[in-house]
Amino acid sequence: MQNIKIQEDDKRQGDDCKKKSNVKKHCGRLLKVVVFVLMIAIAAGNLGEVLAYKHDEYDANNYFDFDYLYDLPKDSLDVVYLGTSQFHMGITPLEIWKKYGITGANFTSSANRAWLAYYMLEEILKYQNPKVVVMDAALIRGGNNNVVGNRRIISQFRFSPLKLEALYNCLELKGKSIDEMINISSEFFAYHDRWDSLTQYDFADDVSSYAYQKGYLLSTSSTPHSNIDYEEYHTPVIFKIEEQTKLYMEKIKKLCDEKEIEIMVTKLPSEMWNPTYSKIVEDWADENQALFLDMTQKKILRKMNFDLEKDYLDFNHINYSGAELVSDYLGSYLTENYEFDEKSEEIEAAWDADYKKYEDYRSTYMLKLANNLTDFIELAKQPDYVICFSIKDEATQGLTDQELEELQSLGINIDFAQNYRGSMVAIVDNGETVIQNFGQEEQICEYHPYENLEIEMISKGYNAGNQSSIVINGQEYSKNLRGMNVVVYDKKKNEVICSSVFDTWTIEGE
Repeated sequence: MQNIKIQEDDKRQGDDCKKKSNVKKHCGRLLKVVVFVLMIAIAAGNLGEVLAYKHDEYDANNYFDFDYLYDLPKDSLDVVYLGTSQFHMGITPLEIWKKYGITGANFTSSANRAWLAYYMLEEILKYQNPKVVVMDAALIRGGNNNVVGNRRIISQFRFSPLKLEALYNCLELKGKSIDEMINISSEFFAYHDRWDSLTQYDFADDVSSYAYQKGYLLSTSSTPHSNIDYEEYHTPVIFKIEEQTKLYMEKIKKLCDEKEIEIMVTKLPSEMWNPTYSKIVEDWADENQALFLDMTQKKILRKMNFDLEKDYLDFNHINYSGAELVSDYLGSYLTENYEFDEKSEEIEAAWDADYKKYEDYRSTYMLKLANNLTDFIELAKQPDYVICFSIKDEATQGLTDQELEELQSLGINIDFAQNYRGSMVAIVDNGETVIQNFGQEEQICEYHPYENLEIEMISKGYNAGNQSSIVINGQEYSKNLRGMNVVVYDKKKNEVICSSVFDTWTIEGE
């Protein structure tokens, strides 16, 4: 009997071992499946970024960035700027920080509506406790739902029940099949048929590369007010707050009241606005104890020194110069109407560092876009820049008096009038001209001032071979086109930051 019992115990132990082994196998397989699914999800998310349509009419892919929220120090924002593309290109939080010491960030979406704004604010307030939420007046005016823009923003939320709710309510998923829900909710599945139409532009960095700018997108294009058919856009098409907008604005108000957050509403300069819309928004603001700042008013535009001919990007957006004026006025308004706490040394240091990054980015960006030699030299007068000049063909006949003055301010003292179709190489380092060779013959120079910088230059005017070469650390950077070829090397970054050419042979007006 004892032997039988021992055999039964051995069999039971053997069965238990097999069960444990099977459980381990199943768990191992399940873990592999989960990892595989996660890898597919991550890959699909990354591919979704590539496949999604880009707004190529604006700079830097114009991808609206939201998930930089999770990189901000917790409860570090005084103000949340919640709005549309107007805020995206019209408010520079770092300029407001620099002048007024207010920490703020833009959270925006193309054609943002109150329902998306509500879910954005819900997600933001998990991580931030601002004193003020500055809302775009367009949220209250309302309008059609923008599923594409909504998906772009909600896809960047961290996974949570709120994200699922936002997808369901903002992407109009009610009544849709499971397949339809998946295809609508995911950028990867929504755009999976774009493989054959992808371009290099689709793989370029989006604005998440510039997250330190706190949701601002710098744009330098300009549309003169005199070229805008603004009367067409002054005609109202909405005459009262629609029910869905009203519902979600009530939710926003309730959320802010619970958190003891002030609401301020503002409208940036725009030609897609009119007195009807202002009255709708003003009434809502009065009913909800919110301040309303309407920057479309002529008296405020005059106070800001807003230039209608140069500060508009298009009929509904402002460019960088308009944004700097608006941000200055907005910062002053916030300071006058609200009180903000002093910042810790860590926060001050972090924001000052981000402002320096923005300042560097702005100056480099503007340098690349300068369309005349005068503006270019003015922007390039930086102690950390080495500026290289090389003439090809002819570059003297069209030089303006201003351009000559700017060249002379760098120490380039050449009698250009006597050097028609001649050659010239010149190098400016730390604001001083260290080399300037010119004449009718080919001009060559070398400059090796530092261990990591070697410059070799050639200039051949029309009479000497017609060529420009600016080789820096073994790489050619000259555009090799007629006129003044210019390359700028940044000594702090140890890299070339700009290569341009200015056709100073052409006489202005011809």
